[in-house]
Amino acid sequence: ATGDRILVRGKTRLAFERGVPVGIDLVAHDFSSDAVRMEALRHAELALSSKAEELARFSEHFRQLHRLATTEYGCLDEVLNDYLRSGCEILRMPVGAVTALAEDRAVLRAVYPPGADPGAEASVVLTQQQTYTYPYSAGNPKQPVAGNAPFACYIGAPIYAGDELFGSLSFCSTQPGDVRRFSAHECEVLELMAKSLGRSIYEDQLRRERTRLTVELARQAQQDPLTGLANRMQFAKH
Repeated sequence: ATGDRILVRGKTRLAFERGVPVGIDLVAHDFSSDAVRMEALRHAELALSSKAEELARFSEHFRQLHRLATTEYGCLDEVLNDYLRSGCEILRMPVGAVTALAEDRAVLRAVYPPGADPGAEASVVLTQQQTYTYPYSAGNPKQPVAGNAPFACYIGAPIYAGDELFGSLSFCSTQPGDVRRFSAHECEVLELMAKSLGRSIYEDQLRRERTRLTVELARQAQQDPLTGLANRMQFAKH
């Protein structure tokens, strides 16, 4: 031995004998040569660049979420269309849909682009009332989901308006070979979108209810509750 120091990179794994761990194997590689150092530096730069791109995407996604949550819309249809269009961009999916729950059945409320076929997997989201992905599970991206769906990949999350289940926000692709393993970040972005959309839907429901009550109170103020005929207030106007 010369007494020189060298850099090594090692990997360890359990050693088994008849199914019982009996030791630890160590595989070490010389990490001291210039070529190895340059290769390690290149890998580190690539990893750093990849992480920077990932952070930039995250930043853009949350900027989009903030815009969706703070934009003033003229009607609910504008809200749904903007969320679906933005979701298709963020998740890089060609089709987006909002499905509403009506008397225990799923009804298509909005789709982007117009005329697209979003499939029928919304029923799974509404039944499980949690985020659902296909063909790989949201909880275990390495585990394929059983079933034969009419599309290559799908991701959906439930929408709650207040405490009530309104429906689902989902995105899918029918392009052959477009198989995705949706990341935890993509699932989180979708869930945040569904939560924000649920608030907008709930606020729209409250506005409609206030308008209905205002009209009803105005009618009751001008009609006799028993006969439905005009009361003194109505006659006084004439």
